Amino acid sequence: MPDGIVLFPRGFGFGADGRLYLASGVGPSGEGENTIVAFDHDGPLRARCLVSDSELSPLDLTLARNGHIVVSSEYPFGAPDAVTSLREYDPAS
Repeated sequence: MPDGIVLFPRGFGFGADGRLYLASGVGPSGEGENTIVAFDHDGPLRARCLVSDSELSPLDLTLARNGHIVVSSEYPFGAPDAVTSLREYDPAS
């Protein structure tokens, strides 16, 4: 994968259809963004933002048996009062 697709990768998984899901966090210097992007298995490599969640700070990503994306999160990342959560997203919606 070319450099710069996501600045601070934090986890990935492959869907049953071959789609690649990549979680991106914010690095120690504030670079990056807290999101999940998807890449189709065919055609040119194009990231499309899949998750827009203002309180997502992904730590890791996996795919559940039902095809949903499951992400552990700590928001704000590294803060003494950070809230941890486990989030599940349907990639179709």
